[in-house]
Amino acid sequence: MKFDFKTFLLIGVVIVIWGIFLFISDNDSSDKKTTGDYLVVNSYNVWEYKSNNWSKLLLDSDLENLNMSYFDVYADNRFVGKYRYALKNGVSYYFNDDYSNIELDGELLAIPSDSDTSLIDYLYSDMDDENNDIVYNYLKKLNLNISNVSYTKYSLDSGSIYFVTNVVDGYNDDTFYVIFYRDGLSNRLIYKEKFVDEKFKYYNLAWVLKMKKDKKISVILKYECDRDVCYDMYQYIDGEYKLVIGSGE
Repeated sequence: MKFDFKTFLLIGVVIVIWGIFLFISDNDSSDKKTTGDYLVVNSYNVWEYKSNNWSKLLLDSDLENLNMSYFDVYADNRFVGKYRYALKNGVSYYFNDDYSNIELDGELLAIPSDSDTSLIDYLYSDMDDENNDIVYNYLKKLNLNISNVSYTKYSLDSGSIYFVTNVVDGYNDDTFYVIFYRDGLSNRLIYKEKFVDEKFKYYNLAWVLKMKKDKKISVILKYECDRDVCYDMYQYIDGEYKLVIGSGE
């Protein structure tokens, strides 16, 4: 059987087209799914949950499973869109379906769109006599001084988070900072620091998350640091809240 030049040319064209098709299929991320649980915290922190532990992803090679995957993106605790995500040389990028770069402002949190993790809304609540009693009784249980106490309360559908301190007129041996989550009639301590000074982490609330694997909420707290803002995440593990990962300084 003889093949003329046109036949060989046609076979070559078919092979090239088939190779291009396979390349596009392998690299098309329209249906790409992440292989773990991830959080992109204010763009420069990428946290991965794997084998029951959280870790920071630092190298571009660690992020191959994420690049161009879909993420639900929130700015200042408000959903702004579903975008493709990529990180290169420590810089986060978000793209729409046309692969155009999206510029986003605000304090950003990104969660894989195929993740079981969801963001929980919270509202600032005013102080009243009922909340005063809750705070004072809990401080007494912790053997802390209730004098000159101020607090902030954030209300969730599932309960409330209280930030309590007596740092009013400077620091001394009795100053403290306490954060706790009230779930029904139970108070669960998230953070307690006693004898605080100007160097301690003065936390504020950033985000509240609910992860399917967890029975309780997870809380991401922010504080001032050398890079402007750093973040720590606390999760409910073995009956108490524990620091599981932080952005560090």
